Amino acid sequence: MEENLREILTKYSSKGLDKEPEEEKKESLPIPSNPKYSDIPDIFFDDILHRYKITKQEIIVLMFLYRKTWCGANIYKGHGISPLFSYEMLAQKCATEKSLLLDALKKLEVLGLITAVRPGQYFIRKFFLEQWDDQFHFNYHDF
Repeated sequence: MEENLREILTKYSSKGLDKEPEEEKKESLPIPSNPKYSDIPDIFFDDILHRYKITKQEIIVLMFLYRKTWCGANIYKGHGISPLFSYEMLAQKCATEKSLLLDALKKLEVLGLITAVRPGQYFIRKFFLEQWDDQFHFNYHDF
């Protein structure tokens, strides 16, 4: 009887324990050995996320561009302009398909959260919206 019970139990998992978790099925991005931190204004969390209905993919793209524009070495930082990226590289860095990336970029432009300078390069305000830049007296350098 004991052998039969073990055979039965091995055939049926308890609460799906032998199934792979969804997280493990997805290809994950490599975790850096030395984590970095980025300064994101609280306005993003307190206002932008509540005011605008943006998808997870749009948030990923916006945060990637913001971090590359404002949180790291960037010769165009004072102007709020991102470095120049190819769409393929952007899609890879944001772990998405190129078509979904282009949809996200278009939506962010329509909402006024980014502005295309040229393909692959974007103007991103320090405080996301013109009203916040004005309120916090943030002026962009002239070219």
